[in-house]
Amino acid sequence: MSNPEFISNFIVDCTVKGISNANGICNEAIKEIEECNEFLKKVDSIRSRKENLMDVLRNFNHSSIKKLRAGKEDVQELLNEDSDEFLDIMKQVCEKIETCPPMKASGFVELLGGMEQHAQIYGAIKKLGAKGIIKRDAEAFLLKGDNWESRKL
Repeated sequence: MSNPEFISNFIVDCTVKGISNANGICNEAIKEIEECNEFLKKVDSIRSRKENLMDVLRNFNHSSIKKLRAGKEDVQELLNEDSDEFLDIMKQVCEKIETCPPMKASGFVELLGGMEQHAQIYGAIKKLGAKGIIKRDAEAFLLKGDNWESRKL
């Protein structure tokens, strides 16, 4: 499912930059995809570093780890799956799967709202996965699932 509005806006942006032929527009799209991929690599690297730093804290049984665990119990309160906001996040995840190169869940957090909304974004990803709308490949990249075409978002 393509996004005609995005395509139209992208072409307009290219013409504003003086790029007016199909080959030039495609080259610009390839350039931006490469930039997205580089950004996503950085995000994955930062996420890995964060996990390693958390391991350091766990190693010393630091009190902040206990606070983080307690915070996870409150996550369910944040996830009102019937809210318009939650449905909007699920739509945004589907749009990004459609328009962006494959990325891991952490990439969606960065693209869709950062750490302020991480619980809602991960919850939306989990729900979409449970419904078979999206799936993870062997490297944990999120892809269209078996029920992608029958989604009602």
